[in-house]
Amino acid sequence: MTLASPSHASPSHASPSPEDIRTLAIAHKDRGDLAAAFAVLDGALKPLARDPRRAARLRSVRVAVLIAAGRIAEALATAEEVMPLLDGGDRDRLRVTLACARAYQGGVAAAPERAPRASADPEARAGHLIARALRDAYAGRAEAAERALRAAETIARRAGSRGLELMVRNNLGFLAARRGDLPAALSMFAEIEPELRGERLAQCRIDRAQALLTAGLSAEARDLLGQTVTESDASGLAAEKANALHLLAEAELTSGDPLRAAETAWRARLLFAAQDRPGWVDLATGVHLRARLAGRGPTAGAPAGAGKLAGTGRATAGRLA
Repeated sequence: MTLASPSHASPSHASPSPEDIRTLAIAHKDRGDLAAAFAVLDGALKPLARDPRRAARLRSVRVAVLIAAGRIAEALATAEEVMPLLDGGDRDRLRVTLACARAYQGGVAAAPERAPRASADPEARAGHLIARALRDAYAGRAEAAERALRAAETIARRAGSRGLELMVRNNLGFLAARRGDLPAALSMFAEIEPELRGERLAQCRIDRAQALLTAGLSAEARDLLGQTVTESDASGLAAEKANALHLLAEAELTSGDPLRAAETAWRARLLFAAQDRPGWVDLATGVHLRARLAGRGPTAGAPAGAGKLAGTGRATAGRLA
């Protein structure tokens, strides 16, 4: 999960500050280059082996990259280790990131937990408001959700963070879709998508595909999700790949291809299991069983080829950041 947008790096003759490193790593993650994000963080962490408090700031950023890579258990363990060493905005941002990780792990019912306290850090404040908005949206409190998102949008604009503003607008599109205003949702997604890359682009497309499915446009959703799966796989965005596969199975089932849907759902299930996301394992299993029933396929065992995926290895959670 990301709570920052790219900013100018420090001059080449100066040693990069932790904030410079954090900004660069997050920029790589947002573009979908997880290998570069890990390399930046791991290289900066080596000289800090004897300075756990300074290292904790960078390890907290690493939590977000781990989530994108689908390494949820490792992300949660790292967050638990570094939380006591952080304060101020770093601690507040990590709390929001934790809400994202736990939602990835537990599924829709667990996303998100109660929003953390208010923060002086604009990114953390916006993240807290997004968490509150999602909690309200899932509880059917659409007006409260929109108030929180509009407040987050104001914070983003005052902070001059276009990346943060785009994240909020993605959430507003998601909320519009949940309220049944599909034209507004699709218009908002179309507005922001050209400015997105990597993880954020994948998240926006998954939200757009969900809106297309709700509108009955399953073929269009299927094409979009297939593209998202391919691009997420190429970028190492394992969490988004699993999320896109899960929704792709729904699109295939809706468009009358239950056998393909059963296989796709099983692929999603295996990835969710490998990523320690039990709530999503249950959801993917449900899609798989419905597809098998619709296709009147075999009653035992996984679809053909599923064993090849057993060693490999989101859906609403990424909207937190």
